[in-house]
This record gives sequence, structure tokens and C-alpha cells, in this order.
Amino acid sequence: MHRRLITLQYLPLLLTVGVVLPSEGMQPDGDSSTARTVWPGVVHCVIHNEEGPWVIHVLQVNLTQNDLRLTAVKALDRVKGRETTSAMARRSPDSLSIALAAINGDFFSPDGEPVGQEVNDATIVRARSPRDGAARSGRSHFGLTADGRPFISRVMFSGLVVFRDGSARRIARINGGWDQSACSLFNAYFGELTPPDTLPPLRREWALMAAGTRDDTSLYVVPDSVWTRGGTPVPPGGIVLSEADSAAASPGARGDTVRILLGFAPAQGRVQTLVGGGPRIVLDGRSVAGTEEHREGTAPDFSSRRHPRSGIGFSADTTLLFFVTVDGRQDSSAGMSLQEFAELMVSFGIAQGMNLDGGGSTTMVVEGNVVNSPSDAAGERPVANCLVLLGRKKVY
Repeated sequence: MHRRLITLQYLPLLLTVGVVLPSEGMQPDGDSSTARTVWPGVVHCVIHNEEGPWVIHVLQVNLTQNDLRLTAVKALDRVKGRETTSAMARRSPDSLSIALAAINGDFFSPDGEPVGQEVNDATIVRARSPRDGAARSGRSHFGLTADGRPFISRVMFSGLVVFRDGSARRIARINGGWDQSACSLFNAYFGELTPPDTLPPLRREWALMAAGTRDDTSLYVVPDSVWTRGGTPVPPGGIVLSEADSAAASPGARGDTVRILLGFAPAQGRVQTLVGGGPRIVLDGRSVAGTEEHREGTAPDFSSRRHPRSGIGFSADTTLLFFVTVDGRQDSSAGMSLQEFAELMVSFGIAQGMNLDGGGSTTMVVEGNVVNSPSDAAGERPVANCLVLLGRKKVY
């Protein structure tokens, strides 16, 4: 495979100018590749490689352009929910943006809750601390910091709520149910109400109103000192703080300010976008498939067998971002092992790359159309979340 795909090592340069890759000289007989400009700085390439056979889609994005924005979108705007990638892409733009492309994101449970952490436009959709026994913090995540820098890391969530009297409590979960030994937070991604409290230990909950930010701290105001035992309405733009009934601390009296600190290590700076997946398969420009994925709990069968694949990566200087899909389970495209997928990424000039949910979930959308061929008999599969590339419209 590497002998055939190495001919594509200059793909980033060719895609930048939007040329059609030659079918003679550089590539074996029967192979073809075409590239077209979707938006200035955004190019979509389709590669048909007869060796697999493989049908490969690559989207290259110039992250230095200030009219482009990458965001995560949660299915149905709820922590539990499934929706097709194309549907999420269609509803994600605001009045000043257009959806240019999208790719499916994280693995998920049957009810659509993502396996990993998720952040959409600086709002945490789902998070669990490593001390939470239900947390899956070992998988790699792709993210963007507030200043637009991409990263791939096995992130760890941490949270702290500081009350007016100076006492503090650890936050174990956001939109992930309750934790008996720490606080939990719920926002609009959970739903209109927190879960009803029907089993011991009993809970105490306060609805808190957003009051701005200060550096890396979010400020909230206590609108009412009355607390409830679950089924608490989530205020628009606010949160619900939930803790065990035996906890000593409370938010305080009406009008008091509560400070909340949330973060993901080792990300440098505030996280703007975050989606789980894994494993990481490219590290510093070389394949680590076959070694790195075992550290993330990946089953050998998942790694070695050929499946449809989705992945994301970026160049060594972090200026180029790549969406990559490989169709599979079809006569026209056999899918790839993780080792093959990693070699493919390296041949594109990807320095840091990771696998996303694949199989029947593998979907790439360009300008509103599903451009790859999803493997499910029913067609495009409803998934938990996706990454959407938005272009800012010109305003005259």
C-alpha cells in the first residue's frame, strides 16, 4: 500500500492550487484522483485507488483564513440524541455563515450519548472527570483552542465550584447524571429538566444564572436560595448545580456569586471545540497504529480488519486541517485497517492524526451533499455528533 500511496505525498500542495491529479506517470493504471476548490482555502479531493480497492475522500482546510470556522454539533442539541451528519450540517449555520463540509465524530451509545468529552462553541456538552468510574478519558480527542490552534490529546476533564464563603467542591460530571461524592452540572444540552431524584442518597439542586466570565472562570448568580430535589428546570443560558444532600456547602443567599472553573488538560488555553474518537494513529508525522491504539483500549480486531474509516488530522505547522474518509464493505471499496489508514494520512502530509467513529457511521458531507458511500443498507446512519466547517458569507 505504501508504494502506491507515496505518489500522493505532494497532495497538500496540489490541493492548494486545486489542480486535477494526473492519472499517468504518478499513479498506477486504473487509479484516478480529482480535486476541486469548494471555498477559498478549502479543497475536496476524491481518490480511486485500485489496489484496495479504495474510494477515498479528503477535505483540506487552510486554518489561517479568518472566514472559516470549525465547530462541533451535537445531534438534536441534546447529550442523548442521534441525527445524520448531513442534517446536523444543514441546521448548523447562522445567518452569516454557510456549511461547507462536515464529517461524523465520536463513538456513541445506542441512545446517542457520545463516549468521549464534547465541547461546542466553548460550551461543554458532556464531560466526566478521570476520578469518575464511568469516565472514558483514555481515548484521544480532537480539539481547537479559543485562538484556533488544533490539538489531539487524551484529555482529562477537571472542574471546581467555589462558593462565596470560600469553600469549594469538585465537579465530577457535566450532563452525565449524578455523582455521589462530588457536584454535577446540567445545562441546556441535558434537556429542560434535570433527572428526578427517586433513590437515595437524596440530592440538592440550585438553578444558577450566568453572570459573565473572568479569565478562565465562569461566574453565576444565585437567583433564589430555595433548592429542589431533582427535576429542576434548567434556566436559559444558565446551569443547575447538583450535589449530595449531605454536602456542607451551598451556593449561598439570593444574589450571591458562584465561581466555576472548568478545563481540559493538557490543552493549552480555553477549549473552543472538542470531539472524542480514537485512537491516535499518526504522531509527529509517523504512523503509531498498532502501538498507540492498544494504550487506548482498542480491540485488535477493530484495528487489523478492514472497515470504513473516518479520521481527522493536521499538518506539522497546524495551518492545514484534513477530513479523511475511506469507504468500505463494498465491491468498489474494501475499507482499511488502522495501519493502512495511518499510512494514508502520512502520505497526505498529516503530522498529527486520529481515527473517528467508522463503519456505518463514516460520512463526509460537502456543500450539503453526502459525497462518500455509507455502508449501512439504509444509507446514512444517525450519529451522536459531527464536526462542521463553516464559511462566513460576505456582507456588502
